[in-house]
Amino acid sequence: MYILSTYLGHNASMTVSKDGEILEVIEFERMTNVKNGGCLAQIGVKNKKAILSLVKDYLKGKYNIKYFDLLLFNHLDITMLRKHHFTSDAQLLKFFDCERYELVHHQHGHMACAFYQSDLQYSKGCSFDGGGSDGNFNIFECDREKGITEITKIQNHTLGMRLSELGQYTKSIKTEEDFWVHGGLIYPGKMMGLSSYGNVREEWLDSFHEFYTGVYHTVNGGDLNDNYIKLKKTLNLPDEYEGQLEYDLVATSQRMFEMKFDELVRPYFENEPNFLLSGGAALNILNNQKLRNERNIFVPPNPSDAGLSLGFMLDYLKPKKGFDGTFAGPEVWDKHTLPEYVDKYDGKLLVLDELVTDLIAGKIIGVVRGGSELGPRALGHRSILCHAAIPGMKDILNSKVKNRESFRPFAPVVREDEAWKFFEMKGSCKWMSFCPPVKPEYHEVLRSITHVDGTARLQTVTGTQPNFMYYLLTRLSEYNEYPVLLNTSFNIAGKPILNTYRDAIWMLENTEMDGVILEDYYIKK
Repeated sequence: MYILSTYLGHNASMTVSKDGEILEVIEFERMTNVKNGGCLAQIGVKNKKAILSLVKDYLKGKYNIKYFDLLLFNHLDITMLRKHHFTSDAQLLKFFDCERYELVHHQHGHMACAFYQSDLQYSKGCSFDGGGSDGNFNIFECDREKGITEITKIQNHTLGMRLSELGQYTKSIKTEEDFWVHGGLIYPGKMMGLSSYGNVREEWLDSFHEFYTGVYHTVNGGDLNDNYIKLKKTLNLPDEYEGQLEYDLVATSQRMFEMKFDELVRPYFENEPNFLLSGGAALNILNNQKLRNERNIFVPPNPSDAGLSLGFMLDYLKPKKGFDGTFAGPEVWDKHTLPEYVDKYDGKLLVLDELVTDLIAGKIIGVVRGGSELGPRALGHRSILCHAAIPGMKDILNSKVKNRESFRPFAPVVREDEAWKFFEMKGSCKWMSFCPPVKPEYHEVLRSITHVDGTARLQTVTGTQPNFMYYLLTRLSEYNEYPVLLNTSFNIAGKPILNTYRDAIWMLENTEMDGVILEDYYIKK
């Protein structure tokens, strides 16, 4: 039995399974090369049916699928498809080569994405985002035997949107791209990094509380909302912020984000040893870390809308143990070109000792191996790596490789059994969902991965199953007293994580990278 699951808004994706086994998850942005790309939302391509066909036909061809027994849809997606593309269910089912479909709700999909990727047998959880279709905060009870049950909806509190909105007036992160198309999705991560440079202004908190509370209303059809207009007037804000003002505004906004979360959600997990977080706002690692200091918090690698098609599928399949979807994404699109690149650029079979020696010497190496990571974090299959103890590496990467803002931090990766040496650890950090403190004695030597607030968005790896990053870090520990690598996403500036050898080679040729690993081959500049 083949099942196709889809989510077609921004961060669109498809998931395919056969007889209860998930075969692959495709985030549309990796195929269209449009960051946060979608299909039915404003982000995406002009010919929406064409991209739908592209992804569907790729899956059918790869797995030799003639038709799908079942199609899982978001309940709003189906409405939009019927309104704009198909006049009947019969037309829709014919297009997807499918016998029937079932509908799944947005926030329910978020929660399923978290619960069924965990090993928990029972937990309560919260799905919260910028404005999901069926509630902004939804509280669930999750049970392996009984499934997922909604406890309550908490309406009219769009924390993700409010945090994003300040970005369009914050000079350090403002983009010329339309806020409602791209900005609102890329600002929150940047604002998290920027917030650590500011001071929380206690005298502003009441105004920010009002800003974060209540129904969102736009003014005269524009981008401003009445809550922000009131905030701007009360605090006497300029049209655009810069310097210490922007740092303090973003820091105060982040604090209110955390305070509002506590106000709305804490009553539901106060006595719970475990708690699940999902939805786009669960990418706020500062809030995640604050909560983890109190209890076991589980956040999946893809809590944003990019994880919805997987969540729909997992909710239907209801696996009895946690599904590890870390590298369930597609292999590179141009895999057939590997021999050509190896020959043209004199690639050699990868030897870990040689790679470790190069990393210790300060080389910057890109990695493209196997299936792509799910979610926004590069976790070793689409990564740029360098040694975390190399002085000045953060500045080199920001200015000469990544071409991004200087204030944005980079993530370290370390073996989980060695992480305690360098970080004040509590639990696993498998997917960079938390930011534990770097031990003070390592702030200087690990400056490239230590943020201004003394924390790091940590990734830990284990040897429970064979993986490249674990073996690499093991070899590094034999050569160097600081077995910590800096790990950042392998992508061209402004683009999603790459998924072609062609783009990897372009990065090698046009930036100050020193080499790339393509599967089992090492190509040096």
